[in-house]
Amino acid sequence: MSYFAMGLWVQVLSLGVSAAGALVGLACVRQSMMSVTAKFRLVWLTAAAVSIGAVGTWLAVYVTMLGVDVSRGVIRYSVGH
Repeated sequence: MSYFAMGLWVQVLSLGVSAAGALVGLACVRQSMMSVTAKFRLVWLTAAAVSIGAVGTWLAVYVTMLGVDVSRGVIRYSVGH
């Protein structure tokens, strides 16, 4: 199994995606602290959770998976299991 099949740039891209998600999430948290109402505070905190969790974590993992290669066999993903 080769983790750098497409080159090191995939891991650098993944690191950049993760940093961007974290930066946007922290900006949303900062904006939520300046919110006047509880409703807008909840909206900003939800946006922060989505950007840190979905973009900062999961998208970075899936970008890194693009660079993985298996020399023998075929990789198949079963959606139903």
